[in-house]
Amino acid sequence: MSAAPPEALRGLRPLGLRVTVDAPAESNHASFVVAGLRQLADHAIIARLRIRVLGPTHRGEVRVDDDGSLAPSSSAVARKTLFIDASDASGRHRLAIDLRDAADLFAADALDLGGVDAIWKRSYDQRVVDRLHRRSPATTVLPAGLSFRVGLDRASDGRAVIAALGATGVRSAVRFDRTTPARLRAVVAGVRTARRSLPGQWDLDALRATPPVARATRGTSATVLFQTRTFGDRDDQDTVDVVDERASIIRALRAELGPRFRGGFVPDPLALRRYPDCISDVRSDRASYGAAMAGAAIVVSSGGLAGSIPWKLPEAMALGCCIVAETTSLTVPGPFSETFAPYGSVDDCVEQVVRLLGDEPTRAQLADRARRYYLEWVDPPIAAHRMLTELLHLTR
Repeated sequence: MSAAPPEALRGLRPLGLRVTVDAPAESNHASFVVAGLRQLADHAIIARLRIRVLGPTHRGEVRVDDDGSLAPSSSAVARKTLFIDASDASGRHRLAIDLRDAADLFAADALDLGGVDAIWKRSYDQRVVDRLHRRSPATTVLPAGLSFRVGLDRASDGRAVIAALGATGVRSAVRFDRTTPARLRAVVAGVRTARRSLPGQWDLDALRATPPVARATRGTSATVLFQTRTFGDRDDQDTVDVVDERASIIRALRAELGPRFRGGFVPDPLALRRYPDCISDVRSDRASYGAAMAGAAIVVSSGGLAGSIPWKLPEAMALGCCIVAETTSLTVPGPFSETFAPYGSVDDCVEQVVRLLGDEPTRAQLADRARRYYLEWVDPPIAAHRMLTELLHLTR
């Protein structure tokens, strides 16, 4: 344990919980929760933290249909959900934190009667929850809020998350047919990528301590950043629609702003083949991307897959950016809607950007709101503490 917690954690009430986390097969998303819980444990806000590989008893995903019934999805494992046991003198409390993009997908175990006390869902859509409650009124689902990929400063935490990724990936891949070797190679590649990426992600203490940086915000020196990506060769309609819209935004902003626009698609085979005019002029490593974001007068954030809120939005909040973001029907805790200028179409996005480039006081106000929202609602230990506190209120 460190000598004193960082300023942001000093007002948090100690919970006295012994916490065990079953980490899922998605190290990038899991890192947000694991890092938050680790900082709570390091500063004695929770009494103990254990991280385990998601066990083989955890089953796959189910989809909530329009009538509230549950239909199995194609996934064989409970991806992007953390199952957490939190024990204290009052007993054992169980929760699931669901970090999926899709609002209507849940881990099957989380919806079993008596499986968990409550589910905190990243993509929380009240319409889906209402449908679910028609079938199962006792199921408690609450909004988890924003998340993004962060670094794990404990080597043991990183190893646990990587082990979870490998173990669940192998379980899902071993279905013996002619495609099994290719699936196993994909698992190995995914583990290698995760091992390389986890140490190089956002450092939470640095984000928390870094004040909003001075930006070039006047005249022709003010820049607008929209750095985004494709999703490889996935060809489902949702993915195609999301990527095509991102290309339209890049083209429209570049046409309107010229050299004042920065960003585009991170180069990959699909982007180079299908959108050669939309390739980014900003490198994609964290340091280069962070510097471009921190130096931009405005950061644009489009919607993610399945209508989710992408990682770039909380990243821009952490750096105190003025944000123009696509409107969302998802529920997010706190004064979320006050932290960005919303847009509903490509033309609307361009209009908001142009308007804000000519309104420096509003940009400063939005940047300040975004930064304060990150510190009070998104910072991983703050978010983890909020969910654990809500759990205790529900179960005691």
